[in-house]
Amino acid sequence: MLEEAVLQTLTDYGALGLFAGYLAWQQNKLQQALQALTIRFQKQIDSLQERHEQREDTMRARYDAVIADLNSHRDAMSQDMVAALTRSADKLEDLENQVREMRMALR
Repeated sequence: MLEEAVLQTLTDYGALGLFAGYLAWQQNKLQQALQALTIRFQKQIDSLQERHEQREDTMRARYDAVIADLNSHRDAMSQDMVAALTRSADKLEDLENQVREMRMALR
């Protein structure tokens, strides 16, 4: 009913009314096209963001693995050095004891 009234009003104004109707129709179509384009663009952005987050998670996991490996190597080296220093200190103590015994024997 409303559409018929609008159409009747536009045709009453002749060519100018038909042109105004055409402009309204064109604006409506352009608005729909722009809305569809915006939705597609937002989907693309969401997809890019999701891929970026996945890559970031992969890189973070790889980084964490490398850091964990380095930490374990460092800990192992530290333990090895402590053991080596302990052995060296024990040997040095043994040598000191031997030197004391030799001094005692020489007196």
